[in-house]
Amino acid sequence: MNSGLHHRWQGLDRRERRAVVTGTAVVSLALLYALLVEPAWEDRSRIRADLPRLYAQLVEVEALAAEAKALRDSGGPGSPGPAVRATLERSLAAAGLQATVDAPSPGVLSVKARDVPAGQWWHWAEDTTRTTRLRVVRARIARAAAEGRVDAELQFSIP
Repeated sequence: MNSGLHHRWQGLDRRERRAVVTGTAVVSLALLYALLVEPAWEDRSRIRADLPRLYAQLVEVEALAAEAKALRDSGGPGSPGPAVRATLERSLAAAGLQATVDAPSPGVLSVKARDVPAGQWWHWAEDTTRTTRLRVVRARIARAAAEGRVDAELQFSIP
């Protein structure tokens, strides 16, 4: 086979040899581009497009890590720290609810409210469990004397 190709190559004149070499070089460069350069270029473009989303995720993870550190520094899961209690008190005040926050046992915070608007209470409870990652372990809600108002108690466990 090798001698057949060599014999055929020798049979070509100089201009035909140059055309074959040029064609081989063009095909080789096209293969090199198609197999190595173009996939890398597409990956680079995809990565550049993904960077803003990845940076946003990094910021979110850093915020979660800071929150975890603050919770750990505020007393940990064994005792509700002042930071968690203060967060509940601030959220109650922001919601316009009059309630008391106390710690009946280690790792548990209790929020008690009397004669508060039911809608405001439900909205506050949902927002609090979503934003603070506290878990409700006990809930007691009773109708108050006035229409649309409740006496309520929620007990949260600190994760």
